[in-house]
Amino acid sequence: EVEQPVVQQVVAPQPPVYYPVYYRRRCFSGDTVVITAQGNKTMRQLQIGDYVLTKEGDSVRYTTVKSFLHRLPNQATDFLWLQLSDGNSLKITPYHFVYRTQCNSKRPTIHMLYANELQEGDCLFTVNSTLGSGKAYLLSKKAVTEFGAYAPLTESGDIIANNVYVSCHGHLRPSHLAHTFVYWMQAIQRWFSGEKSQKRIDLPFGTHFFLEILEYIIPLS
Repeated sequence: EVEQPVVQQVVAPQPPVYYPVYYRRRCFSGDTVVITAQGNKTMRQLQIGDYVLTKEGDSVRYTTVKSFLHRLPNQATDFLWLQLSDGNSLKITPYHFVYRTQCNSKRPTIHMLYANELQEGDCLFTVNSTLGSGKAYLLSKKAVTEFGAYAPLTESGDIIANNVYVSCHGHLRPSHLAHTFVYWMQAIQRWFSGEKSQKRIDLPFGTHFFLEILEYIIPLS
């Protein structure tokens, strides 16, 4: 009796699967540029402990990067690409907080809202090449998908990204609440890991989920 050959099944390799970042996550694209005390850096290069430029009143100052809510270099992410009248542009996720103002008012007010709530013609705070305070109109916004998602959390709760003044937050409008929560999450992570240096500590898994819960408990306005 002749033995029949054993036929092995060949499983075809599966194509890469697209897993978009959770739709309420608040992040910048990896090529977003911030101004640090050591010069310009992209979000990919930014580290905990860096001093980054932010806005305070009509002037600018440096604030410390305390942690990262997200640092996902290989994650496919849906962004809104904002194009401004002064030539600046910024890619941020739809539920990231931005600051809207009035370009022609002598006493402008500041209104915090989600990026996806912006309309063409809205006015945003910017800085110019000499780091002077400015404003620019939103010309357009469109959806784009890129790999990489970064959400630094600064001591002041805001940051200048691609010369546009925006919040670091999207979960809680009162930034001190998010800072307090993040501080204790970091402390717990360091205690369990034995790591004393904050430069290598990212927020532990589950932080995003609990920030989402806080958002539903605490009203946004």
